[in-house]
Amino acid sequence: MRLALSFIIAAAIGFVPCSSQAKQPKDKDSAQEPEDITARANEWIAEWAISGMYLPKVQQREFFRSHRDQLASALQAALAHENDSVRMRAAYVIEYCGPSSKSLASMLLQRVPMEKDRLVRIYIYNALCTHGPAHPDAAAILSKRWDALDRKAIVSKVENEPSEASEAVYVAGALSACSKDQATRKQYASFVLGWLETPPASIPADKLDAYWDIRWSALAALRSMPVVDGVVPLLQKMLHEPNTKPWVDLQVKATLEVQGKKK
Repeated sequence: MRLALSFIIAAAIGFVPCSSQAKQPKDKDSAQEPEDITARANEWIAEWAISGMYLPKVQQREFFRSHRDQLASALQAALAHENDSVRMRAAYVIEYCGPSSKSLASMLLQRVPMEKDRLVRIYIYNALCTHGPAHPDAAAILSKRWDALDRKAIVSKVENEPSEASEAVYVAGALSACSKDQATRKQYASFVLGWLETPPASIPADKLDAYWDIRWSALAALRSMPVVDGVVPLLQKMLHEPNTKPWVDLQVKATLEVQGKKK
């Protein structure tokens, strides 16, 4: 779990809320030939397989956003790549390719039932916070995954993989954006907020670290989710908890900054 979460650490700084992505793609490289644009994109995609813990930087994210229609085929191929690091980074980049796009949502939703890597699925859910609302079937597809997860399984059965409960947090985050009625959206958002509460005294000592890992997931999910009513007091409370983890201050403040900017 710790190794898997290193990717979330890398994404913590510079996270942009979905609402701030709602700009029409602007071609900053209009002088380039289409072949040059595709070639550059393919070079970066090839590098994603050997990028270690580092996620694509702003330059790459903005490039794909600016040329998202032309590069849709390249992104779709990257989402289906044999290398899970490439698939993960493709989903990460797509999250930033706003505004909401039905075609990009279709690519992401196609991967949900077939994607074998849990961490990749998590990045797909985050991207669906941006694009899922544009697709009429997003909530139904995500609901199937939600129903399949054991939301009480806070300890992962596979070393260095997020738990089922952790994945459920991100699915709930996506459903809070994609569900068709406000009451259902609030229900899923409340599931995420519940993990911001102080760990109950009943948590066994050998599961406490796993519980904190899911709290971390809740913070990361909130940075992709739409604005959530009532989140600020919970985040501020978390900042002042006793016996906290070293990462709490950075992660909570990053989440406060993102959620506070959303309208």
